[in-house]
Amino acid sequence: MRGMHHTVRLSREQFHNRVVLAGEQRFRSWPTPVYGLDSGWTGSRVAGSAEMDGAVLRSVSLSHGEPAGTGPLVDVGVTAGDPVELAQHLDRTSWPSAPPLPPVRPRPGVAGAIETTVVVDGVAVPALQWPTGVGWAAAATLPAPLSLGLALAARDVDPDGVRLVRVELEPYLAARRDHLLSGYDQA
Repeated sequence: MRGMHHTVRLSREQFHNRVVLAGEQRFRSWPTPVYGLDSGWTGSRVAGSAEMDGAVLRSVSLSHGEPAGTGPLVDVGVTAGDPVELAQHLDRTSWPSAPPLPPVRPRPGVAGAIETTVVVDGVAVPALQWPTGVGWAAAATLPAPLSLGLALAARDVDPDGVRLVRVELEPYLAARRDHLLSGYDQA
């Protein structure tokens, strides 16, 4: 019959290899440091997204907290591109239950945006911060030699309390792996 599609469920091993390990490889191919919340954060930590532009990895993000739940959540992303765009992307994708807002390019003095700083590895880095429909977002550019874009989207967290540090990726990937395989097992 024309137009009929059959859905075949991957075996757990196929799912692990095609979805879990392929995603982990994208994260591991990120060529520069990744940043997350410092040891003061006691909530969950999980690898968020690895955004591709064709065959080019454009950004990676790490999530701190429970996106589908309530309570504090901070997504931290690094990008070779525009950190404002990444912050807006994180803000739109981090809150599944929030009503979507039209993207607004924040500028100092417009739409509630303020010039502030984000503490990264103990150094105050100039940033732009603005309110969102659920919380706040911020964007900064790390100083040379990294010159990476840094983006944050958060809810129920005081921006002045956020401290970012270089983090090891493996604990975040292990949490992502556990989450994905648990979801597979429950389906």
